[in-house]
Amino acid sequence: MMKQVDILIFVEDPGAANMVMDLPDLLNKQGCKVVLLAANHAVSYLSARRVVFVSISDEIDTTALLSSYCPKLIVLGTSENPDSIGLDLIDQAHIRNIPSIALVDMACNAERRFRGRGGQVLEHAPDRLIVPDIVTRDIFLSLGFPGEYILPLGNPQYDRAWCRRHEFEHSRVREDRERPRWLFVAEGFDQLNPAASQRTPQYTLRGRGDTDWRTGIVLEEILDGVANLSLIPEIIVRLHPKSTRDDFSQWVGEVGFDDSTDPIACVWEADVVLGMTSMLLLEAAILGRPVLSILPRQSEKAWLGPLMSDQVVSVFDRESLANALSKLSLGFMPGVPPERWAQPGAARNISNHILSMIQL
Repeated sequence: MMKQVDILIFVEDPGAANMVMDLPDLLNKQGCKVVLLAANHAVSYLSARRVVFVSISDEIDTTALLSSYCPKLIVLGTSENPDSIGLDLIDQAHIRNIPSIALVDMACNAERRFRGRGGQVLEHAPDRLIVPDIVTRDIFLSLGFPGEYILPLGNPQYDRAWCRRHEFEHSRVREDRERPRWLFVAEGFDQLNPAASQRTPQYTLRGRGDTDWRTGIVLEEILDGVANLSLIPEIIVRLHPKSTRDDFSQWVGEVGFDDSTDPIACVWEADVVLGMTSMLLLEAAILGRPVLSILPRQSEKAWLGPLMSDQVVSVFDRESLANALSKLSLGFMPGVPPERWAQPGAARNISNHILSMIQL
């Protein structure tokens, strides 16, 4: 049965889900009929946040799907799945002359977002891209995507982080504790580029030598680094949505874990937030937490716009890490104030651009 809609949105990755979850309400208020489809990791992620969506199988027939909904526009969040049905939806949209937009949440893996299993970087590219910042725009421009169709409109996660900060500042008192609570924002295994999660000869951080996992190496550097502080903080691991505690079994005796369903509240309660290239690190900066990115090699700065532009501070070797940890223990707030790089209003900007496309 045909269920004609104006806009069909599809996501299967948590990062993409964060980019689109506010759009259906904003677009519906403008008189658009919108359906949000989700598969794989996005299903549980959106469910936990009480977002209305339709769950679909990643084996669904995309031709039948488009025949069922007959959308005027397709909006997709990119993912780490080279076999994503989102890529097939883009291809089917081209065949049917349906305009398509993809939302990219960060610069990491830009060259693999639309490759699929083919050999061309832009094999399954949409008509337009919406990206969070100039850094990400420039990377896709260098890959050959037409510059006039790449729009740096921000990231709706910034909007939500600002709202939560204002909420917490007026209603939530951070608890006092004997030992500082330092949160480590973990990252999972990269599915688009598995080698990116493993040690390379270019690493300038080595860990203890008992793991080749990027996240484990950085965690070991943190644990050994804080051991030299006069007041050793409690290190709490915030798991990535695609990770489990079992991934950290060899460090169980040295770290605690945060299992709360609200990552923003978890960040608010931390005295310091440490990480690598996670979006939650940027949200922590917006919430006013001291933030530090620890990268095993300098080239990884290019994975996240605010790192590349030095708006969020990053370190790549033990000496710099030790110096930064010492300053953080004294209450030092590194980086550029988020008011200068995380302007709110992204969700509204994105929805307005989407509306302009279906009115063409």
